[in-house]
Amino acid sequence: MNSSVRWMRGRALGVTAAVLAAPLVLLAAISLPVRAGNPGTVNPAAEPSSPVQAFDINNRHSTVQSPVNSANVAQMHLGWTVQMPGLISHTPLVENGRLYTADWEGNAYAIDTSTGQVVWRKQLEGARHDWAWYGFAGTGALSTDTLFEASVEGNAFALDKATGAIKWQTHFTDQPTAGNIGTLMYNDGLVYVGLSSVDEALSEQPGFQSTFHGAVMALDATNGTVVWQRSLVDAPQNGVATWSGFALDPAMNALFFSTGNNYTGNGSPYSDSVIAVNAKTGAILWATQVVKNDVWTLGQPVGPDCTSVAGRSCSRRT
Repeated sequence: MNSSVRWMRGRALGVTAAVLAAPLVLLAAISLPVRAGNPGTVNPAAEPSSPVQAFDINNRHSTVQSPVNSANVAQMHLGWTVQMPGLISHTPLVENGRLYTADWEGNAYAIDTSTGQVVWRKQLEGARHDWAWYGFAGTGALSTDTLFEASVEGNAFALDKATGAIKWQTHFTDQPTAGNIGTLMYNDGLVYVGLSSVDEALSEQPGFQSTFHGAVMALDATNGTVVWQRSLVDAPQNGVATWSGFALDPAMNALFFSTGNNYTGNGSPYSDSVIAVNAKTGAILWATQVVKNDVWTLGQPVGPDCTSVAGRSCSRRT
């Protein structure tokens, strides 16, 4: 199944926005143009006028300097399209005239935002087509010179932004059905990864038993080794995936994220929660549980199947 990257342009306005879409699946994201900045160290809360990457440490998925608004967005039109072999749910990362993205077939890309020309494409891994989602279904992160990606299959990569050359790669979990589907964050030499799994979907298979235990971790950005890992659930309970991304307050040295439901058995304290941990050690600073005793999979739909994402309330599945 093919998909494409489409670049919308408002030439008279000097406006651009990247739109990713995959057929048959509702997967779309928009990234707005920004000037050079270090997405890992700039604190836009302290410097509200600073031009920064659309993904910053405050987890703002926009730039306040974008000229796109409700009055002129209708004037935008298609600038170029790039066809790709895999589905895309990776939000585009735009910096210095390049768009970085990755697809479900295990490819990473750098694309010229002016022309749509693929600057480089790198095949990083094969896809697990027997899983409901696979490959780079999540979103990577940028440092000054590196693109970081982490896959559903549990593999992490650091790529040279200029050439696509692999700086390092690592398998960051020993759980067989675990990996990443969220948004990575880079800051101060660390790459933060939330652990999720395909167990909810696999639970429909006869006799399948979930063994997944949710966690968050920090990888050393220079070599991919695990600096710390914070488990979010203890046996015999399971689940508690981190599906979304992170926000970070450098003054507090606090990393914020949210979690999903348990899968089988009983509920646990950190499911469906908003959690803050020490960004350097992973020690839990505080946790607020939004929904208690939420145990759910496709195979055992007890419910209510809620997930806290970026502070938004969850809704019951019907």
